Amino acid sequence: MLSRIVELRAEVLRAEAEKAATKAAADERRRHFADFESRARPMLERVAAGDVVTDGDVRRARLLEAQLRDGIRAPGWDRPELRKAVWDARGNGTEIVLLDDGGLDDLPVGERIVRHERITQAVIDELDRGCDRITARIMPPGRTELATVVVERDGITERLDFDHAGGVDPEAGETSGGSGVSG
Repeated sequence: MLSRIVELRAEVLRAEAEKAATKAAADERRRHFADFESRARPMLERVAAGDVVTDGDVRRARLLEAQLRDGIRAPGWDRPELRKAVWDARGNGTEIVLLDDGGLDDLPVGERIVRHERITQAVIDELDRGCDRITARIMPPGRTELATVVVERDGITERLDFDHAGGVDPEAGETSGGSGVSG
């Protein structure tokens, strides 16, 4: 009877943690949407009014479009610190592709948070170092790798494979040229 009570208590705690994580994610998405709307609305209103659109307006619209696309096809990457790093890097000409195929979704909440923070920080670090192109993908469930980050910098392509333990695959490394690295 005592072990059953302990099991039930653990189940309740897991359910509460999952509920809190889901609520936090929904709150963050609402904040992100409000932020996005506050930046996009003035531009949309200017276009609708027939105002002149400058080259700077076009660049900003492209950044906003890319950010919106990221939120749709890569919700697992939607974190404030990464959004800012991606915005800044795109503004400096870095080509960025973010993909989320759901591989983090099946992990227990605590493990998911730790793994996600590690992978997100690796992407931010690569963007801070500067690169020509970066593709960050959270893999589908059931894959050996949890996530991959492919970075192209000065003609060198490097692939970082993150395993389920949160580490980087030591066999991943640099290859010359922009081909031969798959995701």
